[in-house]
Amino acid sequence: MSDQAAISGDYCDLRFVKGRKVAQIIIEIPIEAAGVFVQAFGTPQPDKTVPVALARIHPPRPVCTCDLPAGSEHLPGCPSAPTLKQQLAASIEHEDTKAKRSWSELSRAQQAGIAANELDFQRFLSVGDADSAAQQIRFRCKVGSRREFDAHPTLGKRWDELYSQYRMWMAGARV
Repeated sequence: MSDQAAISGDYCDLRFVKGRKVAQIIIEIPIEAAGVFVQAFGTPQPDKTVPVALARIHPPRPVCTCDLPAGSEHLPGCPSAPTLKQQLAASIEHEDTKAKRSWSELSRAQQAGIAANELDFQRFLSVGDADSAAQQIRFRCKVGSRREFDAHPTLGKRWDELYSQYRMWMAGARV
C-alpha cells in the first residue's frame, strides 16, 4: 500500500448508521481503476481503518434562484433548498418510519444476510464473524451465493432447514 494516493470517482450515495453514529459515503470509481485503488488503499479490514480525505474536484452547479418551496428539487446553493441539517433530519426520520417487515416477508437471501450478522447464529455455526457465517451458510447449503435461495425453490428449502435447525438449537434442543 502506498503512502499517498488520489483516485477520482463520483459521489453516489449517503447512508446513516445510527447504531454506530456514522455516515457511510458511497463513491463509485471506474472498474478499470479498481486495481489501482486496492493497491493504494488496500482492502477493508474490520480491525484497521485507512484514513482518507474527500475533496470536490468539479465546481458546483449554478445556484438556483427559483421560487420553489422548500422540499422541492433545487440546484445546490438555492436559498429555498433545505439545509443539510434539515436533509439529515428528514433522512433519519424516514429511516425511523420505514415499515418493519416480518421475517417471513423477507426473501431467503435477506434472511440469510441478517442471520449471518447475529451473534447467536454465528455461535450456532461455530464461527466468529459475519463473513465466516456467510461462508458457512453457502457451504452448508451448497450454494455459491445466497441469492440462489430465492432463485431455486430446492435451494431455498436448504436455507429453511438450516434456519430451522438454528431455531431448535436456540430452544435448547441441540441438533
